[in-house]
Amino acid sequence: MITDDEKQKGSAGAGVWSTPTYDENLKLVFVTTGNNYTVHATETSDAFVALDVSNPQKVEVKWIFQAHPNDKGQIEADIGDSPQVYTLSSGQKVVGAGQKKTGIYWVLDASTGALVNNIRAVPNCKDSLGLFADSAIMDHVVFVNGVNCKLQPPIPPAGEVVALNEDASGKLWEFPSAPRIDSVLSGVALANGVVYFHTSGFSSVLYALDATTGQCLAWVQTNAGISGPSVSNGQIYVGTGVSFPTNGQQTSTPEIVAIGL
Repeated sequence: MITDDEKQKGSAGAGVWSTPTYDENLKLVFVTTGNNYTVHATETSDAFVALDVSNPQKVEVKWIFQAHPNDKGQIEADIGDSPQVYTLSSGQKVVGAGQKKTGIYWVLDASTGALVNNIRAVPNCKDSLGLFADSAIMDHVVFVNGVNCKLQPPIPPAGEVVALNEDASGKLWEFPSAPRIDSVLSGVALANGVVYFHTSGFSSVLYALDATTGQCLAWVQTNAGISGPSVSNGQIYVGTGVSFPTNGQQTSTPEIVAIGL
């Protein structure tokens, strides 16, 4: 993620804290990156990077799309969302991901990195976490999760899930968590027309929403958590026990919870 020339100029490079995605047909690995840690700023920070792995002995950068240039750590426009590779109704293969701080979901042509579209799914506010991680796709709909800093009452952070058109051309629905005091920092899980997500706070809530309408079908309170749910064989699994220190003490016990559909 950094060239020899950039290193000589004092660059430390940009972090990668998402999971890369591989497309077997294109022979490309897609990586999303965070901000630089030092000056000189690099071209691969706050960016989508496509790596050509057709020759495992010589992996090369095929294209770079930088969503926010010249970020030296003061902007926090990281793309922590893992790249989602999917095919639009038109047949075009794209890669999409949500961005921290700005709240923008980006859609790019998977082969070339050309911009298809982008949409601000949640507002951009001071110290906002925006779209954090991790989006998901089902039936040509994109589901993103993050923080809406302008929900009322204004008690930040306020987490929500937003359903978007596949090409980021518009919003279909928004569902804010209640009470509106918790972020949504973990991944979205999809199964059988239902969207599952877990709020992140001192006391977390697991929600099940109708994927078409955004209507809440069910919810259950859990211990504090920051992990995303998984669905398998009629069960929902979620991790709890994140440390929100109070006088240096962990406030909840680490657990894996299984809940019936």
